[in-house]
Amino acid sequence: MNAGGTRKSGGAINYRGLYEVSTEYVRIIPSDFNLRVPAPNTPQVWKLIIINHSVIIYAERQTNAHEKIPVFFGCPSEDGLSYQTKSLATDALPFQQTASALMNSVLAARRRAVTDRVLYDPSRVSEAHINSPNPAAKIPVRPSAYGKNPGDSVYQFPYRDDQSGINLQEIQGLIGFANQLNGQNQARQGQFVKVNKTDGQWQSTMSNATSSDQLTALLYEAQVFTPMKEVLKLNILQYQGETSVYSPSQQQNVDVDPVLLRQAIINFKVTDGLLPSEKVISTESRQIAMQVIGTSPNIGAAYNIAPMFSYIMKTENVDLSAFEKSPQQQAYEQALGAWQAVSIEAAKKGTAPSAPPLPEQYGYNPAMQNPAAQGAASVSTPGTAGGLTNGAT
Repeated sequence: MNAGGTRKSGGAINYRGLYEVSTEYVRIIPSDFNLRVPAPNTPQVWKLIIINHSVIIYAERQTNAHEKIPVFFGCPSEDGLSYQTKSLATDALPFQQTASALMNSVLAARRRAVTDRVLYDPSRVSEAHINSPNPAAKIPVRPSAYGKNPGDSVYQFPYRDDQSGINLQEIQGLIGFANQLNGQNQARQGQFVKVNKTDGQWQSTMSNATSSDQLTALLYEAQVFTPMKEVLKLNILQYQGETSVYSPSQQQNVDVDPVLLRQAIINFKVTDGLLPSEKVISTESRQIAMQVIGTSPNIGAAYNIAPMFSYIMKTENVDLSAFEKSPQQQAYEQALGAWQAVSIEAAKKGTAPSAPPLPEQYGYNPAMQNPAAQGAASVSTPGTAGGLTNGAT
């Protein structure tokens, strides 16, 4: 059966020297193709592997939960022509072709200036000598030209090149038109532009200059990346099995439970070059918050300052979570400080100090490289006789 759904006559295989294999995703009604599958009258997504665009050798129904064809199209320029809209490269192609034609004319004029066209008498001057590539070659005349004026043997066409300068100026104008069409300038292309602006004014100007790029990014996000992320999410929720994945941040293996993964509600924001972090988290507000956090005791009593500071630094691409102290380490260090104070007072009175607290009594292991991960390994509960006992999670 070919791609049109009709069976070939004779049943013979038409062998060829070249076979093109293509994979296509289609949405069909199986009953229209006499397919005996469940729900034949319902539109379904099928994966087809076709040879030479005519013979189907493999067909598989896609039972994904999203029921989408895994091929996404984006049209970042909304001009009302839908998928007939030209791309940025297609819009800039006429400018590139015109500039190339002008530059070719300039190069042709340079070649003409170096190797000019002349008329010569082959009975007086040899063709091999007149076409010699050596710019300093000496050209002898034939015996028939002896005693005659050499100027009568060669005639040089008059040459004037008064268009190359105009062409170069027109090329610069065409490049400017192409940059204006695509919303580009020298600064955005990484070239230095001498201006009399401060750093803040320059950053503000360049930030406002990305409006067209942000519009393109938003259209791509809505047309391509949002449905793609939805498809990936549903595929993970549908097909993800139980496994164990190593977490570099926690430095340990994390068990992936598909049931708990389906029940989780995940919400996060991702910034990129077109959406800088300053627009998500204001730099000025962050600096004021850092000052208030360090001076207000009420905030210290209501929040965990260390994780808050790590989060704020992470917005600046500096991750300090690996250096956070676990609750077990903090409890041990507090107990050790209290023991040192008691030991100093006991030494002043001449009495023997008590035994120092041990890290294992508080569930703290100094040998672990990531102290913040120790809280996930064990939970400490108060004991009755020997300080603290560990309860495994």
